Amino acid sequence: MKIKIKNHPVIKDIKILNFSKFEDERGFFTRKYCEIQLSRLNFKIKQINYSKNNKKGTIRGLHFLKYPSKEKKIVTCLSGEVFDVIVDVRRNSKTYKKVITIKLSEENSLGVYIPNGFAHGFQTLKNKTNLLYFHSTFYDKNLDSGINPLDKDLNITWPLKVNSISQKDGNSPFMSSKYF
Repeated sequence: MKIKIKNHPVIKDIKILNFSKFEDERGFFTRKYCEIQLSRLNFKIKQINYSKNNKKGTIRGLHFLKYPSKEKKIVTCLSGEVFDVIVDVRRNSKTYKKVITIKLSEENSLGVYIPNGFAHGFQTLKNKTNLLYFHSTFYDKNLDSGINPLDKDLNITWPLKVNSISQKDGNSPFMSSKYF
C-alpha cells in the first residue's frame, strides 16, 4: 500500500494524497497515514478528529488557527463525498485569498495536506458523510478563527443549497472586514 503525493497545480504548498486501495469481495483496505511515506511533509500527528455529517448540503468551515499556530492538517473522507475548500490566508503570499476546491470521497480515496496559513471547510454532497482529520498541533481555543463560508469576495460556488451551517460559521467575518 502506497500513499502517492502530488502538488496541487494552483498552490504548490497544498498536496493531494492518493491513498491506494486493495479491494476484493469483502470490501477494501487502505492506509490513511504512514509516517515513512509522509515524512517529506514533516508531519507529526498530535490530534485526530472525526467529523460526522448527517445531511447533504451541510457546510463546515472555513476554519484555521491564527499565528503563532503552525497547524498542518491532513483531511480525508471515510464515507460519502464532500466539496472540499481551501483558502490561502497568508497575507504576504502571492496566492493570498486564492481558493482551491477538490472532491474528496470514499470512492476516490483522496486526501489533502493543508499547511499552516490556510483556512479549510467543506460541503457534504451526500447524506452520512464522514471525514477524518490528522492535526500536527493541539487545538487552541484562543487561536481559533474562521472566514464566513458565504463570503462573496471568495467567489465560492457551493454545489448544493446550504441545508445546515453552524451559527459560529455563519457569523464568521468576511476577509474584507476589519475583524479578519
